[in-house]
Amino acid sequence: MNLGGICFDFMEAIDITTIFGNLLDNALEACEAVQGKPDKRIVLTVERFQEIVSVTVENDCNPVRWRAGMPISEKGENRGIGLMNVRKSIDKYDGDLKLRESKGKFIAEFFLNT
Repeated sequence: MNLGGICFDFMEAIDITTIFGNLLDNALEACEAVQGKPDKRIVLTVERFQEIVSVTVENDCNPVRWRAGMPISEKGENRGIGLMNVRKSIDKYDGDLKLRESKGKFIAEFFLNT
């Protein structure tokens, strides 16, 4: 995968799929759940700073409930493990995942060492 001229060949394909698939699926679902806002958005930003890749996924969302620094899934039984898998994949590359909510936006930002 190559985003913004940044090659992700330092990563295993399963980790690319786990990280981007889960974060983008979550962003789509969160946007779809927002009512009364016609211009919902998902913004994906990828940048490189020397040996570090920074990725941010920001999307519109409804208020999020949190437990121990992680959003609580409202998808039902046996669901909501995607972000834990994302964190595991990011950890493999000595990375860091930050999740937050601000002004109707959910922001997932992570850093990877290449």
